[in-house]
Amino acid sequence: MQTLIQDLRYGARMLLKNPGFTSIAALTLSLGIGACTAIFSIVDAALLRSLPYPGADRVVQVREVSEGGARMAFADPNFRDVRERNRSLEAVAEYGGSMETITGGSEPLRARVLLATNDFFRVLGVTPLVGRAFLPEDAPSPGRSSRNTAMKRMPWALRRFRSTNSQSATQRTCC
Repeated sequence: MQTLIQDLRYGARMLLKNPGFTSIAALTLSLGIGACTAIFSIVDAALLRSLPYPGADRVVQVREVSEGGARMAFADPNFRDVRERNRSLEAVAEYGGSMETITGGSEPLRARVLLATNDFFRVLGVTPLVGRAFLPEDAPSPGRSSRNTAMKRMPWALRRFRSTNSQSATQRTCC
């Protein structure tokens, strides 16, 4: 124990003798510790912590890949094939973001929305924050898109559609 105390005293004397080296060493250590903390925070949030959905360990994402290796969204006929031929998954849903014109208030407005198929909320095991989930009659019909619209959580959207009743919420469901 005495040797350790002597070594610490010697180290402190050497650091005090060279203040330039001491400040550079302290700065290097603080930057290294800060960088490691930042990287771990990102890895923890993105990879280690589970998704905020019930049964998140059972949710998977499937994508089409082009001949060049780029990931891309499913074409509607390909998605229908996946859904109809599915033998392993409990439910299959498709989603994607888009800028759309939202109507139903005093004036139309452009907003970023989530376009999703009917089983989207069931796959995630969640309910919409405002409005209702998609019903079977919201399913696509000839000449109609295969996706319904769910608005992302934005304060202005919640204020605007909070009074939306379930009859008029077919295409506008806030989540």
